[in-house]
Amino acid sequence: MKERLNITLDKKLEKILLEICPEFKENKSKLIEKALRAYCDARIKEKIDELLAESYKRTYKEDLIIVKEFETVDLEDWDEY
Repeated sequence: MKERLNITLDKKLEKILLEICPEFKENKSKLIEKALRAYCDARIKEKIDELLAESYKRTYKEDLIIVKEFETVDLEDWDEY
């Protein structure tokens, strides 16, 4: 389903866009949709990265405790070089 929107662009920006992407001259909606999708994908990735970083920070101390607990058995059956 599509939603019809009216937007306003700066003339200089429109000129730049059409110079860079002449294939969209007849259908600017496709260009705008493609750009907005790329922008939204980037923002979603940024948000996921922020949430992961927060999670890592919250569990950092607990992770260190677990690593220390298993430190003695980590390399138990490994061949020495």
